[in-house]
Amino acid sequence: MKEKLCTEKSEFSMFVYIVVFLTNIGQTPTLIDNFQTRIMIIPLWLIFAAICILKNHILYLGKSKFVWILAGWWTIIYLVGSLFINGYSNSDLPYTIYLSLFILLTGLMAGNSLKNNDMERIFTAYVLSGMIVCVDTFLTYVYGRSFAGRVYSYDSKNSVSQILLTVWVVILICKFRMGLETRKKILYAGEFLLLTVTLIGLKSRASLIAIPVVLMWLILHGKMNKQLRNTIFAILLFVLFFLIFNPRYMEILIYDVLLGGRDISNLNDISSGRASEWQTFFSDFINKPFLGHGRMKRESLILTSLLEFGLLGGGAILIIACWPLYWAIRYFRKKNSDYLIFSSIAIVYLINGIFEQLAPFGPGVKCYFLWFLLGIYISRVSNNSDIRRKNYG
Repeated sequence: MKEKLCTEKSEFSMFVYIVVFLTNIGQTPTLIDNFQTRIMIIPLWLIFAAICILKNHILYLGKSKFVWILAGWWTIIYLVGSLFINGYSNSDLPYTIYLSLFILLTGLMAGNSLKNNDMERIFTAYVLSGMIVCVDTFLTYVYGRSFAGRVYSYDSKNSVSQILLTVWVVILICKFRMGLETRKKILYAGEFLLLTVTLIGLKSRASLIAIPVVLMWLILHGKMNKQLRNTIFAILLFVLFFLIFNPRYMEILIYDVLLGGRDISNLNDISSGRASEWQTFFSDFINKPFLGHGRMKRESLILTSLLEFGLLGGGAILIIACWPLYWAIRYFRKKNSDYLIFSSIAIVYLINGIFEQLAPFGPGVKCYFLWFLLGIYISRVSNNSDIRRKNYG
């Protein structure tokens, strides 16, 4: 009986790895350009949820009740507002929010059956599939392209950059470990370098801004893995000296990548029109501050949620968006590598939400890993797992 139970858990864990792997593969630019990947990915998650239910996986809501209360409140605002404000039905936010909450539910159901070694393999599945996305993106949209000018190589750069940056974070924190074989270190270093070059080539400034923020976040955790801390310092020193002794690359990084070839004297031009959206926000918001206007798309989750759903609905959306980071700080021990990975991913997606309309909920399933991990961790902590005691010092 015990052997059968272990076999079932092993089969379930394998299915989790496959779901994570295929979800990332579905974001490969070549597949997106030639197929409707949503048709493949959404059914995959529905099957996954059905398996969780059929296997009688227990749903632990204890430490997630607050987010479900907020989601219920926002749903009421959304349904009531839809009766009086036509623009509600045209908003892009509801689909991505409910999709993220659905993935959170699957994580809550799956987490009780996953152990520490399963989490390692989930991260490995994410890295392997994420690197396939990276290689395809690099060869298709970055390799051979000039960094100069304001033309972007890939229109969906901000979305794919979130996946690549998540892989970047996982490799940095989870894969560079003490005692790791030299050949594996070389492999991960090569992957890390390719990810960095691809992120720079895509010129997604929200992701590039997140990189130093995450590095500072990791450095500030003085109890973190010494080898990780030394790796971060080595990376920063290498980049600093490389740019100092190669001023041409410094110029490319600042003017062509970070500024996107735009007029440095024009804030609105530098921000791709976002500055004017922030400047006009209050005058638009004050007209309907409580329930909002319905669809009023802006390149920021903050602006979009408040303009479309007002303080009553938009405020709930913003709290839900920030809640993964709060939860990590509230319930994880700070020497736990899972805390460093999850909190860093939450920071990356929150920063993206400042400059993009749908992050950290979408677009599509681009942000699924944040909500899936959140569900798993909540379930394991609620089940008194050893996740809060696992140290990587």
